[in-house]
Amino acid sequence: MSTPNKNRIAGESLLFLLLTLGVLVVVNILANDFNLGRFDLTRNHVYSLSRGSMNTVSRLEDTMTVRVYFTDNLPAEFAGTERQVRDLLTEYRAASRGKLQVRYIRPDNEERVQQAEQDGVQKVSHTVFANDARQQVDGYRGLAIEYRGETKAIPVIAGSEGLEYRLTMLIRELVGTRLKVGVLTGHGTTIATTGVANVKSYLPTYEFVDVDATQAIAADIRALLIINPDSALTDAELRNVDRYVMEGGSLGIFGGAVKLPAQEPQGTVETVDSGVNTLLSKWGLTMESAIVADARCVQRPQRSPDGQMAVEYVPTVPVVMFEEGAASHPASYQLNQQILGFTSPLRRGTVPSGARLTVLGQSSEQSWKLTGSPIAIDPPGGEWRMQPPLGPFPLIAAIEGRLPSAFAASASVAGDSSAPSGPAQARRDVRVLVVGGASMFHETFVPSLEMLQQSGNQQLFGLVAFSLNSIDWLSNDADLIAVRSKTIDAPMLEILQDIQTTQATAERTLNPRDREGIERVQNQLESMQNAFEAKKKALKYGMTLGLPVLVVAFGIVRWQSRNRKKSAAA
Repeated sequence: MSTPNKNRIAGESLLFLLLTLGVLVVVNILANDFNLGRFDLTRNHVYSLSRGSMNTVSRLEDTMTVRVYFTDNLPAEFAGTERQVRDLLTEYRAASRGKLQVRYIRPDNEERVQQAEQDGVQKVSHTVFANDARQQVDGYRGLAIEYRGETKAIPVIAGSEGLEYRLTMLIRELVGTRLKVGVLTGHGTTIATTGVANVKSYLPTYEFVDVDATQAIAADIRALLIINPDSALTDAELRNVDRYVMEGGSLGIFGGAVKLPAQEPQGTVETVDSGVNTLLSKWGLTMESAIVADARCVQRPQRSPDGQMAVEYVPTVPVVMFEEGAASHPASYQLNQQILGFTSPLRRGTVPSGARLTVLGQSSEQSWKLTGSPIAIDPPGGEWRMQPPLGPFPLIAAIEGRLPSAFAASASVAGDSSAPSGPAQARRDVRVLVVGGASMFHETFVPSLEMLQQSGNQQLFGLVAFSLNSIDWLSNDADLIAVRSKTIDAPMLEILQDIQTTQATAERTLNPRDREGIERVQNQLESMQNAFEAKKKALKYGMTLGLPVLVVAFGIVRWQSRNRKKSAAA
């Protein structure tokens, strides 16, 4: 081949390479600025903005300003955190259609430090190693959001986990109006005397109010919660609740068949006829006067008489696995399990025409009922014995649709024209959530927001997630549910089938008293899980490094092939 031809081909190749590089740069800039061409294939879409977050910022009416403070001298692990914060805020800015502005500020002088502290960002002391010496370095890593003259801050950003949820919650606090959620009072329950006080700390965009159901329930109550009533609701109260639902209100019933004390019960518990079945039985459910005990349950450390530490199984506090089909339901979206202490089983009946009933969670096949009056919740002789019939038993169910009134069409008491009255059928599709127990609103089972933030253990959030999702769903305000799922579940591949099979087999066959068998299965599962983690790591690095290596290898093979063809032609 002549030298001019070689030079022409080389020039054309260089021009093509430069054009390709320029196109890639332009496409990357457009994708970054306008949120185009990005794909997130992780289970919970942890690397992209949730629809709820996008909806929140897309409704901004005025300019919102986010000020981000990161100092330069932070330990190396926080360099990645700052980059993740920038990427996340870029997503918010794109979804806001220009309403959200972001400023990045280095607090490296007195004026900027003062500005950071006025915004509520806190100074944090870090330990760094430099020149073989250990040093304490103070720095800032937080942000503040300002909207219409009000400012809210994330004082310290520990990492990217759960950051989108915190950001969206702050934006909703600054923008949104507070929705009212009512808690039925007068039966041993008020907001102050239940775990609702802990739950509501996670939901600053809601206003929780006590509701007296002896009077008509206000229409601006988005959802009404009946939590573990310890006495019977009067006829007037039941009719007012029924009328509220028929007018389109949402109802959550948590417990109502067993009377539980404020503290963890010991020995026995009393049954109670709260009257909730007067409503539920007409809608396809009945709450039984029993407590479910389950071999799949909470474990806690216990010191034996000889001073050795052992594991104590608590069958009266089951670990409820959400059904496979429940993963798509808003109340249990992407959740795996829920701890339910001292919960009653639900029995399915005839679901009214025009409505549907979905069982979200149930006990395992190795579960049984504790019955009696009172119900003994300590094992006789110190050992639990399963009694037929065995489970599974429904424990959590959702009812949706045009429900009929639980009372006659006139909804009035014979001879009493002053009795509450309401429609014979719901005016529109309504939502009712039924849980056999109320532990999800009990302070023993619900960590406070302050505790979670102080501990830094994001797994604790899973204990309260179902409670929060339930309130969001009942209030028809589901924007945060998908955002919340990212905080609960870290991105992961689906667990291997043999691990699932082994665990399911153990639940069916193991006796809760067989400590050696349980320990053997736990060791087996741990070994299998370690092998699975190794496979995930290999896949991760294979995807990260393998594809570039393949591209390079393909280029080398193609180059050698072209050289051979040139040599043969010559």
